[in-house]
Amino acid sequence: MNIYIIGAGIGDSAHATTLNMGQGACQAIEDAFVLSECLHKYEITKAFSEYQKLRLPKAHQVVKASWLVGKMAHLKNPILIGLRNQMLRLTPTSVNRKQNELIFQLAEI
Repeated sequence: MNIYIIGAGIGDSAHATTLNMGQGACQAIEDAFVLSECLHKYEITKAFSEYQKLRLPKAHQVVKASWLVGKMAHLKNPILIGLRNQMLRLTPTSVNRKQNELIFQLAEI
C-alpha cells in the first residue's frame, strides 16, 4: 500500500515536461527502471531517497530543456527567428550529440 501511494507521483505526470522533445514517456520509463533498481538494491526508505537523488536532477534538466526548445520553436519575431535559424545552422553536430548523450544516459545505481 505505501509503495503505491509513494510511487504514484513518479513518471510522466510528476515531471510535467512539455511535448517539445518527446521525453515525457521516456522519462517515465526511466523513472520505473531506476526505481525498480533502487528497490532491488536498498531497503524501501533508502530506495526512495536514492531514487529521488538520482532522478530529480536529470528530470529537471529535461523539463527545462524541453521548455527552452518550445520557446525557441514558437518565436514570432522575424529577426529572432532568423537568429535562431542561423545559430542552429552554425551549431556543430558534436554539440547536439553531446546534449543527446546527456539525455539518454542512465543513472548508475
